[in-house]
Order: sequence, then structure tokens, then C-alpha cells
Amino acid sequence: VYDNQIFGNFMWGEAQFSDPTNSDALNQDNQVTDNTMGRGGTDTNRFDLFNDGSGSHNCFSGNHSSTEDVQPGNTQTSLQLYPSTCPNPLGPPVGGGTGTTTADTGQGAELLQYVTYTDPCTQQQDWSVHSHPKFKHYKPYAVPGGC
Repeated sequence: VYDNQIFGNFMWGEAQFSDPTNSDALNQDNQVTDNTMGRGGTDTNRFDLFNDGSGSHNCFSGNHSSTEDVQPGNTQTSLQLYPSTCPNPLGPPVGGGTGTTTADTGQGAELLQYVTYTDPCTQQQDWSVHSHPKFKHYKPYAVPGGC
């Protein structure tokens, strides 16, 4: 993920995670670099970056105005979840992941809870909802009926 403008997301601007049921779908060797987040504070993301802490060799470098989602109960620190050296030559435990499809404790719990909500309105309780300022000719999409 390189040189993007990522803004206006009520949860995560960029998220990466493994599929715990498929060992081939491993969160590894991802580079998230030189992205601009939140339109200079005018249309922020709740969190700019999310990494579930699985996999390895991921890196996050040169991103502007980044907020990283780090949950309580993790075994990995923020520097381990979001290492800034790209490409990342380090493997677990300091290389941005567990080395497996298993997520870090706090990160995995947050992701599992979020994706298993059966009611979309319950999922939205985790969002940081805000109005979006005008941007070119785009109009933000609102779910009919809301919650």
C-alpha cells in the first residue's frame, strides 16, 4: 500500500490480518509506505492503521499523521506490530507478527468481535462517525434507515 490518500473511514483506514482457517492466507511481507492519512485532520479515520499481529515481515514507513490501533492485552508492542523498517528483514518476535496465522491477543480479540457482530448496528457502535467535508464531486454514501 503505497502513496495513497486514506481518509474518512469510521473504523480503519488500512487493515491487514491473516485468515486463521487458511495457512496460505498469511499476513506477511506487506509494506505500507508513504500514505497520507485523514486529509490533514479534516476527514480522519478512527484508526489509520490496523495490524492483527499475525504473520511476519510487515512494515509501516513514511506514513503521515498515522494513528495505530494497539489494544490492551497484546504480547507485542506498538513497535513490533508496526515496525518502520521497510522492507522488514526481521521475523518473529520483533518483525511485525507471530509468524503464524494466529493474531496477537488484544488485536485478534478486537478483530474477532468486530467481524462476528450479527447486527450491523452493533458493529457501528465501534465506529467514530463524523460528517465528511466536500471532496471533489464525491458524495459520501449513507446506509438508508441508519441505526
